[in-house]
Amino acid sequence: MKFSYQPKETASKLELLLGCLTNPGRFSILLLGSRGVGKSHWVHEIVKTKKSNDCFNGIVEIHASILNFYDLKSLNEVLNSTDGKVLIIKDVECLCHEKQDLLFEFLSTTDGCFGLNEKNISCRIVFTSTLKIESLRDNEHYLKHKFFDRIAQLVVQLPSFQDGNRSISRDFYATWKKMKFPEDMYPKLILDWLNDKSGEFYGNFRDLDKIAINWRNFQLMNWNDEEILKQVQNDFYGYYKFPENNLESKNYFKIDDDADYYKDLLPNFRNHIKLRALEIYNNNLKKAPEKKPFGVPYRTMERW
Repeated sequence: MKFSYQPKETASKLELLLGCLTNPGRFSILLLGSRGVGKSHWVHEIVKTKKSNDCFNGIVEIHASILNFYDLKSLNEVLNSTDGKVLIIKDVECLCHEKQDLLFEFLSTTDGCFGLNEKNISCRIVFTSTLKIESLRDNEHYLKHKFFDRIAQLVVQLPSFQDGNRSISRDFYATWKKMKFPEDMYPKLILDWLNDKSGEFYGNFRDLDKIAINWRNFQLMNWNDEEILKQVQNDFYGYYKFPENNLESKNYFKIDDDADYYKDLLPNFRNHIKLRALEIYNNNLKKAPEKKPFGVPYRTMERW
């Protein structure tokens, strides 16, 4: 499977993803990338063309937050259904710690097979996330350390428009073709704007989808290209531009919805405060109590 029609950086990452998926071991894959870069899409495309592989007999795809509501029986049924397939768990950062513990047990192999009760499931597992690797790896706000270590045996990061290393013009043309819009109506007038503003397309391909759909709609209304360009630009910023991912904010603290009491949240919250203090005050907690927003004796913070 060749990816030469993709920009060089994207093609190299897709080749890496292909290599990870076809690796003879049953190593877990952590697939990173911003919203809309095609994480699940590319897994589906590779599986579609590689079904002859002994592990590529289909895909089971589920969002991590849904797994949080499954009891043990339901979770086991889902996992058992993945035998001989690729399992995609989307937005792994949304997985509660209880389910992380269960999946950790599932991922412990015997003779290369997974399972909770019996080790008899042969599948390829891909975990996706929009967060940076540091957010997932360097503390336990999202993922427990032992769970992260288990799922990040192979890591692939797909580039986004913000990385400035992919051709948005080529991607918009691919989007136009995907929508099966008339090729002779392809709007070349938009290309300068796309290239100039590519760093603002936080939705990546999802933003391009909406731009193409709206442009074609105005064409059907018999607007000329100059009118369409102005209207699409206004509507993009006013209505359908995908927002920047704010979960990467270092001041953000994720509340575990499965926590029963405040006391269950407190250890992670204290750790969050301590880590921020260490970062802000150059690993010197003695300086932290002197300034807002901490105001906690450093000896207390050291024990957190």
